[in-house]
Amino acid sequence: MRRALQLSVLTERRARAPFGLAGGCDAAVGANLLVRAGGRVVSLGGKNSVRGEAGDRLRLLSPGGGGLLRPFRAPFAPIPRP
Repeated sequence: MRRALQLSVLTERRARAPFGLAGGCDAAVGANLLVRAGGRVVSLGGKNSVRGEAGDRLRLLSPGGGGLLRPFRAPFAPIPRP
């Protein structure tokens, strides 16, 4: 941030992961992190409002999407060379 400001986040899937369907794996949860100018990292949770100072950074990690169906595992086979 170039100057001090009020920072608000209103997000979902920060505590519970998006679920998979039909045997698919759950996704990863997201995170909202405030990296202070001095290097300290503060987790903001899903819904919060904080004062950001000059030099702070906001890091938003989006949650993944849940999988559909069981993962396919093919046997390893080397790729033939011409």
